[in-house]
Amino acid sequence: MNHMLTIPARLLIAVLASCLLALPTSADAGEKKKLTYGKTSRTTISEIKSTSGNGREFVQGVYSDAVKSSDPDWNGIEERVFDQTEGVNGTGTHRGTAVDIFRNGDQLFQNYIGSHKTTVTGDSWETAYQGTAEFVGGTGKYKNAKGKLTYRGKFTPQGIEEEDIVELEY
Repeated sequence: MNHMLTIPARLLIAVLASCLLALPTSADAGEKKKLTYGKTSRTTISEIKSTSGNGREFVQGVYSDAVKSSDPDWNGIEERVFDQTEGVNGTGTHRGTAVDIFRNGDQLFQNYIGSHKTTVTGDSWETAYQGTAEFVGGTGKYKNAKGKLTYRGKFTPQGIEEEDIVELEY
């Protein structure tokens, strides 16, 4: 009896072996990432403000923030921020949604909530803020992303300074 496989049988085995090697392993199934990034500039895309006579202000805005990170996947991305702020004399709460837009077109979605406080000294002012965010999916490799982010920063007449600490699983 001849134990040699025919050419079609050999091709079938080679194709099946290739398919098995291409299946994701548990290491490929999800990636975890911890990183820090900062924001150094903000562009206002649109903004609507409403004020009352007692100093209460409501702001709804869309902003584009430049991200700077030592992580090459995150350095230079855009964070599009959809923000709602409520406060009295610059102190209050804010919440919204942000979309991190990566160079390859993938997007990562987050919902955030935080507080801010404005301090005026002479002719100058500073608004310090902080909060937390939850990652709620995205597109591409971030489709099922989840995790959290904490942020802390300040606005001054010179611009924005912010540091974000990310724990992400995708």
